[in-house]
Amino acid sequence: MIKIRVFVNLTKNAFDTMPDGGTLKIRAGRVDNNNVFFSLEDTGVGMSEDALQSLWTPLFMTKPKGMGLGLPICNDS
Repeated sequence: MIKIRVFVNLTKNAFDTMPDGGTLKIRAGRVDNNNVFFSLEDTGVGMSEDALQSLWTPLFMTKPKGMGLGLPICNDS
């Protein structure tokens, strides 16, 4: 279930970065019989290096609304 939540959160975040429209490309491929990889690419505003460094930090957010928990609660490492 956590992996689905990551996919949902990344998709929602991508759409949030494109408030006036844009393109979201989702690619999938099989790694082996038990694993599939996904990549998401959007035409949104992008992320600063600081934001990328803090991406999985609880309560870190770049949006005016939210709690900053969407991705951190999905981190299983």
